[in-house]
Amino acid sequence: FAKLLELASGPTKQTVTMQEIQEGVYLLKQSNQVLSLHTIIRNRDTTREDFIFYSNRLIRMIIEESLSLLPFVEKIVTTPSKNEFKGVQFVSKICGVSIVRAGESMENGLREICKAVRIGKWTNKTDSNNAGNTRRSVFAKTE
Repeated sequence: FAKLLELASGPTKQTVTMQEIQEGVYLLKQSNQVLSLHTIIRNRDTTREDFIFYSNRLIRMIIEESLSLLPFVEKIVTTPSKNEFKGVQFVSKICGVSIVRAGESMENGLREICKAVRIGKWTNKTDSNNAGNTRRSVFAKTE
């Protein structure tokens, strides 16, 4: 039962099914660990320090799971004991795009997990200098 959504797309409207939206969405496995983190984060009695600590922990879990969805290729390396080990590596270099005032909270988690990752910034601004206060996207390479 695909519920239809009406999305505003400029002067015309576009109909999108829930299935089309869900095809690009991945859910973090809802384990007891994830549930316990959500319980702490959503508790109104949680201290600010604990909120930040457990939110960052959940963010790292999301990033780690997201990285597993990227394409890998096989790579064979030699161990210190001179044995071959069949492993994998990313197909290409990765970069992060931080959404200003929304996704910046995930930047530190990405830096903690991915050594020397490049991160850009993206924001959607209203340009009040133009007629109709048009919106424009701004991207900046920060590293």
